[in-house]
Amino acid sequence: MPANLLELEQISYRYNAHSQLVLDDVTLKITEGSVTAVLGPNGAGKSTLLDLCLGWKEAETGRILLRGREISSYSRKEMGQLMSLVPQNERVRFDYSVLEYLLLGRAPYLSQLEMPKAEDLGIAERALATVGIPELRHRSASRLSGGEHQLLMIARALVQEPEILILDEPTSQLDPGNRQRVVRLLRELHAQGVTIIFSTHDPGLAAALASHAVLLKKGKILQAGVEESVLKDSCLSTLYDTEMRVLRQEGKTIVYCAE
Repeated sequence: MPANLLELEQISYRYNAHSQLVLDDVTLKITEGSVTAVLGPNGAGKSTLLDLCLGWKEAETGRILLRGREISSYSRKEMGQLMSLVPQNERVRFDYSVLEYLLLGRAPYLSQLEMPKAEDLGIAERALATVGIPELRHRSASRLSGGEHQLLMIARALVQEPEILILDEPTSQLDPGNRQRVVRLLRELHAQGVTIIFSTHDPGLAAALASHAVLLKKGKILQAGVEESVLKDSCLSTLYDTEMRVLRQEGKTIVYCAE
């Protein structure tokens, strides 16, 4: 039976003492080797939940365990070796080449002021090949198309060689062709044993990728479990406040709005 890799126990979070709770009594277990989709409408708390998993925010109440150890006890370097993030939006601020930008992801393995070595360069080259854009290695990272940029973000996360890959709305700005390319890539990474957590407001993406799903609304978990038990008409209709339908046939799942 797969072990629990990441555990959130009764987590609550608010931005400041006078604001409403963004997350309210969230308890969740992520098993090793799983693909977990965190679904919810805008403002549900999905990105905040990912930030807490990454150790970027501190919970008001509760605790988060990574491999059975309090997440707050890990150093930034240890966290960088265990987990990596593909952000929803990240602008490249300097004129790095694609390969130079990827090598920034090796920082958790380098000492201060240490330059990347041949091994690091090889890891970056393999990441480019994995996401299918090795020919872009010398292109300016700030001058890529939307689909190329998203693949670059995934490649940079892979350069960290993480056990857990976290993605915030990974296909929200992609055309259908690039969306499917990312879906295929994430399936391949899952097959290689990478544990994946991603947020989305698109139940169709969750159905295409996830082994487990979490429904988050107004900071509370409505339902969590294996994908087939969570992505149901009634659950999704409650989540999105509109009538939803889930059709499963010939190994595919189609989710649509019935109104």
